[in-house]
Amino acid sequence: MRRMGSLAVVVGAVSLVVVNLAWAQQPPAPGPMGPGMGGPGMMQGRGPAMVRFSADQPLLSFMLTRQADLGLTADQVRELEALRAGFQREAEAKAADLRTAEQALGRVVEADRVDLARVEEQVKGIAQLQADLRLGRIRTVERGKALLTPEQVTKLKALTGPRS
Repeated sequence: MRRMGSLAVVVGAVSLVVVNLAWAQQPPAPGPMGPGMGGPGMMQGRGPAMVRFSADQPLLSFMLTRQADLGLTADQVRELEALRAGFQREAEAKAADLRTAEQALGRVVEADRVDLARVEEQVKGIAQLQADLRLGRIRTVERGKALLTPEQVTKLKALTGPRS
């Protein structure tokens, strides 16, 4: 019974990570003053130049929200939206694969005599799926940043502030 409780905690934690990563490129919900204004990450009373960038608003979504401030062209907006949508599809597929892998691991761990070699194989497979998802997000963000002119990159850095 203790093993089932531990497994449930592990599966739950991994599921939260997967859901976070899978939906990471979703556009943020508009704040009370419209998209990108007064929402998560906004420093109250400091103005738009001091937006704190956070995981609540992924970089591509942030760039699209602040397209006027960055001076994005219509082509750049289209390409950024396509990158975000492509990552979304990829992330949803990987999230489904992760759920399936977690269920398979659960079945292996539930056995009376746990086959540790199979557990290790399953855990490594899950870790690889998580790594693939994370790398895919980073690659997508880098492709998006590559679409910007040097001036736009400077503006983006000013808008996002220092990163920790």
